[in-house]
Amino acid sequence: MTTRDVNLKIRLTDNIQLLESKLSTSHEREKNYAELRAVEAIKRNPKFFYKYVREKAKIRSTIGPLKVNEELVGDTGRVCEILLAQYDSVFSEPLPDDVQLAA
Repeated sequence: MTTRDVNLKIRLTDNIQLLESKLSTSHEREKNYAELRAVEAIKRNPKFFYKYVREKAKIRSTIGPLKVNEELVGDTGRVCEILLAQYDSVFSEPLPDDVQLAA
């Protein structure tokens, strides 16, 4: 890489970080504004408030993407297979009740 390419890469990386920061701040402000509107609506429009609460109470959990051998895997089927293989590799059958462990 030439010096010019390195400088361009540094500037682009800095711009990306700045945009991510601005986006995060904007998202946080929007979330706070929506929450404030819901709280202010409690007395005059309780349905709006409780609708907001129900929406926020839903849990949307996702797993992935996973990084395997420097490759990002986002396909849910492959993610499931990778997690199953990891679980199988560390899982052990419990000992039967009649087996005594040596001290």
